[in-house]
Amino acid sequence: MSKNTRHQIRQIAFQLLYELDLQKCLQEKQYTFQSRILELGANESSIIPISKMVMGTLENLSAIDLLIESTSERWRLDRMPTVDRNVLRIATFEIIYDSTPPAVVIDEAVELGKQFGSEDSGKFVNGVLDAIHKKSKE
Repeated sequence: MSKNTRHQIRQIAFQLLYELDLQKCLQEKQYTFQSRILELGANESSIIPISKMVMGTLENLSAIDLLIESTSERWRLDRMPTVDRNVLRIATFEIIYDSTPPAVVIDEAVELGKQFGSEDSGKFVNGVLDAIHKKSKE
């Protein structure tokens, strides 16, 4: 892959966050992603944007998780499928802390949910992120 698109950057950031979640390493503050980012198919120029997305999500994880859980009706974070939970985390980081237009972020997150999650992931991710976006404008 010679040039990573924003979609590929999100996809690799999601995969890293998903791996950290499965390994129960989300609260650790020492991460070395560079080799893993390259293993996942990124090029050298994408290391920094991917790292910023993952680290930004991790640095704001408590606030992000609280927002997701308070917005997703009847779903505690620990009951959500791991894919959905981490797609929501990356997208919530972008909606709240980044300048990417929320509609773009939501569309990308829905695609990641469909690609990696269950048959219902896209709808679930869309509903939660739409509510988060509305809440963030208040």
